[in-house]
Amino acid sequence: MTHSILIIDDEEPIRRSLRRSLRREGYDIHCVESGFEGLRILDEREIAVVICDQRMPGMSGAEFLSESVGLSPETYRITLTGHTDLASAQRSINEGRVQRFMLKPWDDEELRRAVSEGVKSFELVQENRRLQRVTEDQNKKLEAWSQELERLVDDRTSELESQNAELDVLQQRFERSLHGTVTVLAGMMEVLAPSLGLHCKRVARCAESLGRHLQLDKKALLDIEFAALLHEIGRVVGATNSKPAQIGLRSGDPEELVQQAESGAGILGEIEGFEDVALSVRCLCERFDGHGPQGLVGEQIPLASRIVAVADAFDSAVVSPANPTEPDFENGRKRLQDAAEKEFDPELVKHFLEAGAETTRPIYQDTEIQISPRQVEAGMELARDLHSPDGILLLKAGTQLTPQLVDRVAALSKGNLLLTGIVVRCGRRKRAAAGGSRIG
Repeated sequence: MTHSILIIDDEEPIRRSLRRSLRREGYDIHCVESGFEGLRILDEREIAVVICDQRMPGMSGAEFLSESVGLSPETYRITLTGHTDLASAQRSINEGRVQRFMLKPWDDEELRRAVSEGVKSFELVQENRRLQRVTEDQNKKLEAWSQELERLVDDRTSELESQNAELDVLQQRFERSLHGTVTVLAGMMEVLAPSLGLHCKRVARCAESLGRHLQLDKKALLDIEFAALLHEIGRVVGATNSKPAQIGLRSGDPEELVQQAESGAGILGEIEGFEDVALSVRCLCERFDGHGPQGLVGEQIPLASRIVAVADAFDSAVVSPANPTEPDFENGRKRLQDAAEKEFDPELVKHFLEAGAETTRPIYQDTEIQISPRQVEAGMELARDLHSPDGILLLKAGTQLTPQLVDRVAALSKGNLLLTGIVVRCGRRKRAAAGGSRIG
């Protein structure tokens, strides 16, 4: 790039001499004889370096330089003078922003070096100014981009919040649907086999209690609750042709237990969202030592399966068929301790038994137990309405059985006027009083 040099001197020979000294450097040189003409040149074009005489008629060099600052602040200024005038020099420095003083006569080499430095200084100032403009433009663009990005983020955040709200609603509906499905299936089991259905309810409460003791998350607790409530569904479906009293009887045949677990898992696996529950039911027959049907060992067995297995074995041992209304907690403890590390996860057994006094025992204080008519005793409280086979209400739920009512239940049972099972509340036995509610 060719830079312009402005020379101002009222003497023609000086101007020609300065031009000769700088001509070979390739500059675009402009020579004028007054400060007024110099201001016109500065107003018309970009000047890199100005060389100005100090003393000139009409407008002095100091006056020109002072005026030139407003027109071209980036121009490098050199004062050339043959006189020592401190006042003018001071004014040139203070008002004209002079960067260099040179005396007449000058040394050509020194002049060329001074002008070269001036051009470099001008280029540096110009480049800094250009970079400043670029930076300002980029900052403006970045600010605009930042505002646009912030707007997009706000829009996207609002969109995601709306979607999350919709997903929460859908998730709640889905969970309610799953709960509804479980309620229906558990109700079906209880109708077909009341004793087995009540057993599953107790197992679910024990298993959920253990899960909470382990501080499991909501999803894990739901899977455990569902698996426990429905873990016997394969047995009920596989025995629908049996009499209700016989469906709840446990088989000691390992192959039959595996088939029932597979059957239950197959039923649950057809329900969307029950994949983990189905897997847990399928693996209920696995043993912690690896001697189960699939050979799964230790933590290879799903956690829900290991928890439900502990709760299932405990309830089966606590509720004795011979005396179902009196939970035998010591028998349940012994059952788990004897089979820990073999059938059951020893850590889960440990946690279950540690939490038993606080969380497990209350489950059996007011639970529902199905008993046969011959097991009914005075002082027991009916947990559910008692109907005849043709649907006639005989006794309402909450009725305290007296000796007279117990005798009447036994008589009706012999006459086949009662269903085989009567549901009473465990732990609610009072001393029998004379008389009682009338049957039928």
